[in-house]
Amino acid sequence: MIKVKELNTELQPLFYKHISNDEPNYYFFLLDWKYNRENTKILMAQENRKIKGTMLVYKNLIIHIIGSLEAAESLLDKVGIDNVEVACYEEHKRILLKKFEPTTEHGLILMRMGGKLIA
Repeated sequence: MIKVKELNTELQPLFYKHISNDEPNYYFFLLDWKYNRENTKILMAQENRKIKGTMLVYKNLIIHIIGSLEAAESLLDKVGIDNVEVACYEEHKRILLKKFEPTTEHGLILMRMGGKLIA
């Protein structure tokens, strides 16, 4: 069963361990948590002390979700905001559409590049 907990200093080590292999995806989580904590809330969907998903809520205006479908659904159940901008994986779209009615939609491509440069 998934439990949603708000990030605090006690849970920080678990959170940092979770994101240590995926820092580019968690850039805004880290930036906002470190420098804008008064405007930032991070929720974690946990199952057996393992993080299955995370949600950044910035100024109650922007939400960023990363994680499994089940985790995303549990995290979105904790959102009580009407007008919000959401960044998430394509697979989360159907869950979002159950909760929100979008006014606009934009595509975003996130790539991690590696290997050699193509000239």
